[in-house]
Amino acid sequence: EPVMCLLPLLHPFVHPSFHDVFETMPFGDKLSFLVMLWHKLPVFLGLTYLQQRRTLHEKYSLLNVGMPDSTRFNPDDYAYRTDDGEYNDPENSQAGSQNTFFGRNMPPMEQNNHICIPYENERMPFLLLNKIPKISLTLSRFYSTKEVPTGGEGIEAGHINIRTSWWVKMEELVGITGDSTLDEIGFERQVVSMGHQACGALELWNYPFFFRDLIAQNIDGTERPDHVDMPVLEIYRDRERRIPRYNEFRRKLMLIPISKWEDLTDDKEAIETIREIYGDEVETLDLLVGLMAEKKIKGFAISETAFVVFIIMASRYQN
Repeated sequence: EPVMCLLPLLHPFVHPSFHDVFETMPFGDKLSFLVMLWHKLPVFLGLTYLQQRRTLHEKYSLLNVGMPDSTRFNPDDYAYRTDDGEYNDPENSQAGSQNTFFGRNMPPMEQNNHICIPYENERMPFLLLNKIPKISLTLSRFYSTKEVPTGGEGIEAGHINIRTSWWVKMEELVGITGDSTLDEIGFERQVVSMGHQACGALELWNYPFFFRDLIAQNIDGTERPDHVDMPVLEIYRDRERRIPRYNEFRRKLMLIPISKWEDLTDDKEAIETIREIYGDEVETLDLLVGLMAEKKIKGFAISETAFVVFIIMASRYQN
């Protein structure tokens, strides 16, 4: 009871966006939630806290889509995931596999009025991904994502994982001509290249130009007449699939939202361009743009928002 009397004293340290969920937490979870500057802790304590942070997200953020599958397996019998993505989670052998529903970290956010044109001036957010404007989102032609009834409660429709995102053959990355090109390069040189070639930085204006004009193929290998501009498609898909915008996404991950562009980045050029596109409406910032613009913790290659998603997804339970 003396401990409970102290709880009102904690409220000034909790962002208003989190008051409701904070009230539902037991005392131990409340204390864990208040540790925001985990990256300032000694390494061991920081790593220990990240495990607890993952537990908080499992309790208060994650949502199942469709009917849950609780088929268990012994990790000693399946040391690796299969090529269709099965045997990743010992508590659920089907989790993340091909032809299962995409799970969600948060409820969907309706964006029907803003899928194509975000603002009256039609300045598109993808201009922030690299500096060469190419295709207007209103002129691009995309196949719509097929929604399928989930058969579960809460989220009535979802999107089927038709290809596991982590299992992609190299030749599929460059289209129909990829086979002959990679055969010419040879496997050994491919491996050496991957070991030495630095990855592109995840930041604004660094989207590879190659992905601005991709030739998509049908299942039978024939080329589609409409080329694909990937940064346009990524923003379009986020909106079509009702992914929350950047600020709401952070709230659902129990991260403090921004109130002005200066909270997002110190880059004056980026702030100026973001303001040209979004005005001062921080709530309309697209998730992809926010992830690329966000200030990074010292020593990190990705934003804190992306890192929280990483610790949720990348850990694998062991019995």
